[in-house]
Amino acid sequence: RLDVEAINLHRFNSNFYDWKDVRFPRPIFAAPSVLVETFELGDVVNGLPLVHPGIKNPPPSATSAEVGAFLVNRGQDVYLKMLLRDRFMHSDLHAGNLLFHDVSKDDPIDHLDENNRILKRIKRSVVLVDAGMAVELTDDECAAFIGLMEALGASDASEAAKCILAFSPSNAKTISKQQCMEF
Repeated sequence: RLDVEAINLHRFNSNFYDWKDVRFPRPIFAAPSVLVETFELGDVVNGLPLVHPGIKNPPPSATSAEVGAFLVNRGQDVYLKMLLRDRFMHSDLHAGNLLFHDVSKDDPIDHLDENNRILKRIKRSVVLVDAGMAVELTDDECAAFIGLMEALGASDASEAAKCILAFSPSNAKTISKQQCMEF
């Protein structure tokens, strides 16, 4: 339902209010089968031509390593904030639902203080769209994910498998210790 997507967009906009280089469309009108939202500038990330290290003269439209690093780093920041702080996740995050906006191609976005002095000039931003699928994480889901990250960092495959199985408790009960070790 599109009215649910509007509710999700309101919540994401609230959660990322202070992040000037991360945006979500803003709902204007919503009903179960209609959603009108703001138009957001940007290029779909999965359509950006990439610069490959072996290419000596990339086309002018190619995405630079600096832009790639921005997208990866900011994407990771957004994901971890959703997971660890907000506990409210966009459940359809992929490159087709991310827009990259190179603000320098348009008018720069200035953030002003109370005396209209420029505090920060934003050069680029990322826009997350298609927020119809979102989920509120439980304590157990957060603990399982954090445990999974810790296990992967420690190269502990057995513990990682236990954490993955914790995402589906009904499956975890039907798998033997031997199957868990093989997993």
